Amino acid sequence: MPLKLSKHRFKKNEISTFLANSHNVKAGLFTLFYETSAGPRYAVVCPKKVGSSPVRNKVKRQLREMVQATTPMMNPNVSLIIIAHKKILSSTFKNTRDVLLWNLKKRQMIQC
Repeated sequence: MPLKLSKHRFKKNEISTFLANSHNVKAGLFTLFYETSAGPRYAVVCPKKVGSSPVRNKVKRQLREMVQATTPMMNPNVSLIIIAHKKILSSTFKNTRDVLLWNLKKRQMIQC
């Protein structure tokens, strides 16, 4: 059963300290910030450079869906923040999901 993301969200004051102390991976479409010692927490950030608010909301909604689909395979000690880049607009949902899965698998955060 997948985790409900609303129960595992970061608080606003925790995000900046997490970003400063975590590992990061720069994919072409987004940047992943992760830490394996904390409990399972997730956040999706889409800056204003990506586009207007409906576009940003769509990107965030798609990224949240991807994270929620991978939670059954994910290591239970992984905390993750995804920051979208403008290049994500030219990518398809399937391509974005494949890039996310490949990066998570490469860092051994999921078991496939």
